[in-house]
Amino acid sequence: MNNLNHDKIRNKMLNSEELNEYLEKLGSKWKIDNENAKLFRKFNFLDFKQVLEFTNLVGGLLNDLNRKPELKLSYNKVEIHVNQSDKRLYQKDFEFAEEINNKYYGYMKMIENYM
Repeated sequence: MNNLNHDKIRNKMLNSEELNEYLEKLGSKWKIDNENAKLFRKFNFLDFKQVLEFTNLVGGLLNDLNRKPELKLSYNKVEIHVNQSDKRLYQKDFEFAEEINNKYYGYMKMIENYM
């Protein structure tokens, strides 16, 4: 498949059945805010230092993929909302969420090795 066709598939708006299928693949911690067409998840940490380290990891990913989600930080939590300006969810949004999951699990494994 050439890149143009792959991009068309990734940019395809998902119907409700496809949304549920992709959400199931991501795991139960990701949720869909149907009213605002946002995919979101809360990540928990021990302290603010971990929040900032994880946010920086995700920030690098955001920059590399040219994505602009909403990030909400507190002392021991990061909440990430993935959405598009047209208030629709696409396959690429779920792929991005999967990349965020990978960063999180990689980060948590790294922390575990240091404790």
